[in-house]
Amino acid sequence: MASTTPPASERPLRRDAERNRLRILQAAREVFADRGFDASLDQVAAHAGLGVGTVYRRFADKDALIDALFEEGIDEVAAAQARALSTRPVGGPGRLPSAGHTRCEPATAG
Repeated sequence: MASTTPPASERPLRRDAERNRLRILQAAREVFADRGFDASLDQVAAHAGLGVGTVYRRFADKDALIDALFEEGIDEVAAAQARALSTRPVGGPGRLPSAGHTRCEPATAG
């Protein structure tokens, strides 16, 4: 009989676990900004006010934590791009010309 329970990696986190994950990411941003990527997970945990075991429960190692920070940054850039594209007036200033309708003027020598 097949199980209908999704694997742990696909289930949403409990509220407290998600709150801790966000605390870890925020602390990591601040610690790495201040001390660079040589900072330890112990330092990140202390800055987050959590035990290092909580950090390791969410992130296998420092590389996984750094990857999560970069993924979060990429998501933020993509969301900003989507917002910018959705608020730009059609045909308004900053509109790029359509393909095949570009007009280039030759430069003139002075």
